[in-house]
Amino acid sequence: MKGCLFLQRRFAPIGCHIARQLLKYGVKEFCIYTTPRTAYQFLSSQKDLPITKILLDEDIYKKYQKEKLDWEYLKWLETEYGLPNLWHYLGIDRVIMHGQLIREYPHDKPTLSYEDMLRVLQVISKEIIKFFKEEKPDFLFTTVIGSTASLLLYHIAKKMGIQILSLNYSRIKNGIILTEDYRT
Repeated sequence: MKGCLFLQRRFAPIGCHIARQLLKYGVKEFCIYTTPRTAYQFLSSQKDLPITKILLDEDIYKKYQKEKLDWEYLKWLETEYGLPNLWHYLGIDRVIMHGQLIREYPHDKPTLSYEDMLRVLQVISKEIIKFFKEEKPDFLFTTVIGSTASLLLYHIAKKMGIQILSLNYSRIKNGIILTEDYRT
C-alpha cells in the first residue's frame, strides 16, 4: 500500500510522525506534495521513511511564467474537475486572490492577471495528474485545504478513485477526526 501525503509548513514533522505510524499498519511507501521549501528540505532529510517522490509546490508554481495557455486542456479540466467551473480552485487561494501571504495584511487584490491565474491552474493540475499517474497512491492524506494545489489534489484524487483521509478538528474540545470530505 502506498500513501500520498500533503504536508505543508510546520505540519511536515507531524506528518512524518503519522507516516511512521502508518508503516506499522501495512503502508510500504509514500509520495509527498509539500510547500514551502523549508518543509521540502526537512522531508528530504528523513532517511528512515520510504519516500518515492516529493513535489514542491513553489517549483511547480514558478513554471506558469513559461507556460502557454492551452484552452483545450483548460476546457477538458473544467469538464472533468469543474465545481462546476475552475474558479473555485483559484478563489480558495489567498495568495493568488488577495496577495496575502501567511500573517500579512490582506491587499484584496489579485496578484496575477486572469491569464496568469489560468496558467497557474494549468501547470499545477498537469503536475498533480502526472504525479498521481506515476506514483499510483492508494490514499491521499491531507489536512487544511486552502490553496489551489491542495484543492486540486483533493478533487483529482477523488476523481481517480484514490481514498481520501483528511485530518480535521472535531470542534468538540480538542478532538481531531479523520474524514473523507474536507468540508465536514
